[in-house]
Amino acid sequence: MLSALLFATLVLGASPATGGTTAPAPMAPTPQFRRFGMADGLLDPTISALLQDREGYIWVASGSVLARYDGVEFKTWPHRAGDAYAAPADRVRALLVDTQGRLWSGGDDGLARYDATRDGFLHWHHDDKVPDSLGVDQVAALAQDRDGALWIGLSDGGLDHLL
Repeated sequence: MLSALLFATLVLGASPATGGTTAPAPMAPTPQFRRFGMADGLLDPTISALLQDREGYIWVASGSVLARYDGVEFKTWPHRAGDAYAAPADRVRALLVDTQGRLWSGGDDGLARYDATRDGFLHWHHDDKVPDSLGVDQVAALAQDRDGALWIGLSDGGLDHLL
């Protein structure tokens, strides 16, 4: 008799105390994804960095275009040659919102910061003639320390600290 109860408990899921079966564990819901692409306003489907800012916008780095999603549509900033405040010219690899709420981007075209009053970008680049310029124009990572200083991880160029 004991072996029959043990068999029923282990194999059939019966509870010896209640004589009933144990309810199966609830299944986790199947994740639902909504895919955004070029038909939705992204100008390049290859995404290299994502970030949500303080206002709730989602910033998307794709190809040589920065885009901002407001929950309804994408606004894009493609690079425009000759425009001093254009988005970076090459792939953006890192995004950061600093403690002042400013968006920074880093990639194959150096370091840039979004200027909302101009609706454009300020740029910092490497200059061989200026020893304290950006080490190289290939930025791989961005971080801000608790003192508010920006740290720039460079591809094959070490680490820069913007004071």
